[in-house]
Amino acid sequence: MRCISIQGTARYESIIAKRGRKLALIARFLKCVGFFSLIGNNSSLEHALQGNCVNVLIAYHSDYSNTKKMADAIAAGMKVSCSTANITLRTALETAMDDLVSADVIVFGTPVHMGSMAWQLKQLVDRAGKLWMEGALEGKVGAVFATGGGFGGGGGGVETTMVSLHSNFLEHGMMVVGFPKSLPGYADGGLQWGAYGRSGDHQGMPATVSEAALAAARSYGAHVAEMAVKLID
Repeated sequence: MRCISIQGTARYESIIAKRGRKLALIARFLKCVGFFSLIGNNSSLEHALQGNCVNVLIAYHSDYSNTKKMADAIAAGMKVSCSTANITLRTALETAMDDLVSADVIVFGTPVHMGSMAWQLKQLVDRAGKLWMEGALEGKVGAVFATGGGFGGGGGGVETTMVSLHSNFLEHGMMVVGFPKSLPGYADGGLQWGAYGRSGDHQGMPATVSEAALAAARSYGAHVAEMAVKLID
């Protein structure tokens, strides 16, 4: 049977393809027989085919592997909450604009550098400025996390770092998910802005992020995935 290209059916085929190769073959067959052209724009069917599957991009910079550990923990939590989530982890320098555009959920992570985000992540933020002109990120879900040392318990500017990332997401028209104090792990690695792992010792030198902070990151990741499914619906 000859398959005829029908405008508007690619979206449905893409949704089904996320669920595996077998469903992708079924989608291809349905497209060939003209099934999608008959149903038109059926949001109920789209929801059923999607199966609450979301595309997640976690973009981060890591100096001493602590931020990467937090990124991995957030991804693990997301998988527990939403097993069908497609999660991509990229360093900030590796992240392309297409990665941002194709994601439903964008999570930015950074160590705190002198009270602000690492320049590698700031460069990504600046590169994404052209997407603001296009409105390409509007309606997506955003989340943030950070690691920080410094003297004192506050992490040497971690809150201002997270707030600036929130501000950037909101500038793009995104919906940002914080870290509610009712979630497990909040006392060990939570701020209202997102997950935080302390990565400095008493002398302000680099140290290893705690297991408690990683558990909090997993809790936060699960929450972000759960909220993303609700918000994207």
